[in-house]
Amino acid sequence: MVKSQWKKGIVFWMLLLFMGSCFSASTQTTDIQPEVVIGPYTQNVTETSITIIWETDIPTDTNLVEYGKTDNYGYVKKGDSGVCHHEITISSDFSMGHYKVISDKKESKDYEFSLSSAALEQFRFVVFGDSRSNRARRQMVSHQVNAENPDFVIHSGDMVGNGNKWVEWQEWLADSMPLLQNSTMFGVRGNHEEDGEFYRRVFTPPINKDCWYSFDYGLCHFVIIDDNVPFEEKSEQYRWLKEDLAVTQKPFIVAVQHEGMYCAGGHNSNLNLRQTLEPLFNRYGVQVVYSGHNHFYQRTEKINGTIYITAAGAGAPLYTPGDAWFVNTSKKAYHYCLVNVSSNTAVMHMTARYGNNGTQFDEYFFSPRLVVTIKKPQRALYVGNKKIVPLIFPVIVGKIDIEVEVIEYLSGVQRVEFFIDNELKETDSDSPYTWTWDEKDFFFHTIKVTAFDNSGNSVSDRLQIFKLH
Repeated sequence: MVKSQWKKGIVFWMLLLFMGSCFSASTQTTDIQPEVVIGPYTQNVTETSITIIWETDIPTDTNLVEYGKTDNYGYVKKGDSGVCHHEITISSDFSMGHYKVISDKKESKDYEFSLSSAALEQFRFVVFGDSRSNRARRQMVSHQVNAENPDFVIHSGDMVGNGNKWVEWQEWLADSMPLLQNSTMFGVRGNHEEDGEFYRRVFTPPINKDCWYSFDYGLCHFVIIDDNVPFEEKSEQYRWLKEDLAVTQKPFIVAVQHEGMYCAGGHNSNLNLRQTLEPLFNRYGVQVVYSGHNHFYQRTEKINGTIYITAAGAGAPLYTPGDAWFVNTSKKAYHYCLVNVSSNTAVMHMTARYGNNGTQFDEYFFSPRLVVTIKKPQRALYVGNKKIVPLIFPVIVGKIDIEVEVIEYLSGVQRVEFFIDNELKETDSDSPYTWTWDEKDFFFHTIKVTAFDNSGNSVSDRLQIFKLH
């Protein structure tokens, strides 16, 4: 009897001890505080909103951004609960302000943000690329770019060596964080980003389904191209790009992609990109196309109105640039491109600078775009100057009015010249720009129109037709 009671007593005390340890463990788990292991940093800046991103080491339930004109804040935006990755987009009617992030009881320090509405008169941005796996080199370039205090940065791809390894992204984020927290960075997916799973975790482009997108900032329209997925004429990306370029009214258009269309040395030019996208860039007046992939600096001559710049010196092992008919300047050096845009002068000024000390070694001044488009004839059958039925190729029976649209943003249009097979036929100095072609003929021909502005710039458009008259 005594032994039985003794055993029951032991069981009782063991149960009590076990329950106590469970309670203690539960209390300790509750007391564990999260740590912010990535960020916060900003993405997707617009005139009215900006996205804040950060990550915690454990899932957190209460996640929010406090923001305002000053560090007294006054506004709060809540995010999802039970997650480690946090993205919160805040909207603001003030163009500059402060924010901090809170996950459960963990608060970040104060940070500042700027919307693109703060850049109506002037702003500056940086383009660089191919930081890859040399941490010391990419830290050097990133810190020098940060010292320029750009409003935003565009990375032209190959942030890391292996995009499928999250540890490489963690290292890149740590190396880039001073810059990421002082400027908004827009990303371009390079070949080393692989399938883009972790790329999409770090960057949140406006079109998150794929990695091509566009955005406006001040006087500029930017198009980001993903050359890792189909971009040919029948592709979804090509249709999007054509529609996007056709509707923008900004005086400057900047395109950024990873592989270069005109590049001598390294991997050389991507001829498929050139064949497919160059006609679009020419038609819609894209002034400059930046790329990475080839680890050096290179600027071309103006090719059909467009400058092509390779800016791939952000840390990856350098290549030796080559030479070609289109090359103006090359440099084997770690570097970045700093671009200043001013609405007062209507000029986009690019300077290429060494990545170790910011010293300038090249520059170029871009004027607002001049665009000329043949609006008539189109791909159709025309009889007696009237459009009868759409065709895959223009066929003209009888005379035809050639109608031209010119878009110019600064100095005004001086004249438009009309050519048939490179023979000048007419010059028109007054809008609307038209010429009636009434010559008797029976063959294939090329219509070319060239517009000139009062600053001496010119641009052309061409159309092949078949004429019966």
